[in-house]
Amino acid sequence: MDAMRFIRWGVVILFCGAVGGWAAAAQPGGPPPVVVDRCGRCHATEIDGRCLAGDCRAQGVPVIRAGPRDWSLATDFMVSALGCPLTPGERKTVTEWLDAVFPGPRYPLTWTEVYSVSATRGWNVVTLTSWREHLYFGTEGGGGIFRSRDGVAWEEVASTGHDKVYGLTAFRGAVFAGAYNPRPEIWSSADGRAWARVATLPPLQRGVTALGTFRNRLYAGTGSGRVYRSADGRAWDQGVALVPGSRDTWGHWIRFLVEFRGRLYAGLEGGGLFRSRDGNAWSQVPVSLSGRPGLRGAAVFGGRLYIGSTGTGEILRTQDGERWETVFKGPAGRGYVAAMAVFDGALYASFDGTVLRSHDGRAWEPVGEISPKTVEALAPFGGELYAGTDRPPGGQLFRTTGLEPSTKAVPVRETAHAGAVTGSYLDVQTGYQIPEVIEETLADGTSALDHRWTIPHPGGRRLLVAVRGHRSAGGDGEAFAFSMSTDGERFRDLFVLGETEETRGYHLIPLPSLPPGEVTIRVQDTDRAPGRTARARVSIDHIYLLAEGTPPNRP
Repeated sequence: MDAMRFIRWGVVILFCGAVGGWAAAAQPGGPPPVVVDRCGRCHATEIDGRCLAGDCRAQGVPVIRAGPRDWSLATDFMVSALGCPLTPGERKTVTEWLDAVFPGPRYPLTWTEVYSVSATRGWNVVTLTSWREHLYFGTEGGGGIFRSRDGVAWEEVASTGHDKVYGLTAFRGAVFAGAYNPRPEIWSSADGRAWARVATLPPLQRGVTALGTFRNRLYAGTGSGRVYRSADGRAWDQGVALVPGSRDTWGHWIRFLVEFRGRLYAGLEGGGLFRSRDGNAWSQVPVSLSGRPGLRGAAVFGGRLYIGSTGTGEILRTQDGERWETVFKGPAGRGYVAAMAVFDGALYASFDGTVLRSHDGRAWEPVGEISPKTVEALAPFGGELYAGTDRPPGGQLFRTTGLEPSTKAVPVRETAHAGAVTGSYLDVQTGYQIPEVIEETLADGTSALDHRWTIPHPGGRRLLVAVRGHRSAGGDGEAFAFSMSTDGERFRDLFVLGETEETRGYHLIPLPSLPPGEVTIRVQDTDRAPGRTARARVSIDHIYLLAEGTPPNRP
């Protein structure tokens, strides 16, 4: 969560002051004066000779109240400053300064970004499910379905032609998804790779907003508050209106269909909880929610049903479906609980862009904040918990092992054995798109590159190496091999970097548990044949080692 920094009201004034200029408010240690910068407009401050700039409303991301803190500011969304373009260098400087002067909260879990959806394929990851050794997600803003075997390398397996995909659900040896806008369609795949439309619901519905299973039947909820039922996913009944006469509006969207104690429960975005014993006759369940009583996230945990509100940031639970208790409520009675999931003996729930965790369903703690807007989907897969986020212009996917404490260790020194270096190891510590660049040099009639970074770490039961970078398209067209060593002499292969364009994805390589010590990460060229003299470059934006859990030799 490098790019998210939490700051108080005074700094919001500093960066988002009155219209027509930025006002510097009094802060501990004294803020720098407001200055006029490149565009000739008051939009920047100068600290130790460095220019800082930012626009809190860039990309439609406002400064908002978030979690138990006062204010949040997402510096990775600062693409301009009151009309002036913001360079990656300025953005990096802003973030580093905020982190030093106003350090953000420290969470017990570390979340790693594993995939960023292209802006043209979806701005929001809204549904996640695992099926047959793969993890799947669907998007808003692109109507795509993606899958991965390892959670890192993803492929788009379906483009529905719709705006949204909801409700990924396994049913009778296949996986299903609902499509929304312009038509209410059901899509399915028997192998996870080849998808097809298998049904279209009545045209009065604009789309499917939820899927669920109950008593060996597949159920679909729509944007107008109707529930449809099918025995095979292809032939559907005429549906039941939970809200008679309702139209397809956001408030009537059915957001979840969850089975609990022999009944099927349905929650509406605009408020209202309904249940049925047979899937045909439905009744409303009286649930007390303050403010705007919308519902979204739901899960069964420890013999209780939990539901989350979209207007008041509340989490409620029941053991019998009759008596409900509020176990969490957002500060100031606001917040958006969009997703819930059970993972490793605990219940996780999203609250705006924060992920909460509870081991007993009553006491909740924030364990990570990964979006300036909302976390829309949660799902376990392969021993890790995944979170889909709403982070325009493209949705993003994060994951955590759930182990704590966690330490993110970065390089503290480097050794250049072969290659010309631009930048230093300091540039690979942060991942703010200011890469360290190493270019091959000529030796003995061939080009060569060998560069090494040293990372001290505390050890842990689980370790992970993360690298983000790309190679140049020129040179001899060769890739670059990464390896690691614990003694600086014997190296173990990690992966080969072959990308020629910078992406936001990481290469993530798990390591065996290690005692406290140092790890050396090495990058080398892969072709030193005589006569190969064209010089290629490798650009490394971020390298770190994630250590989680108590190390094997530490009590």
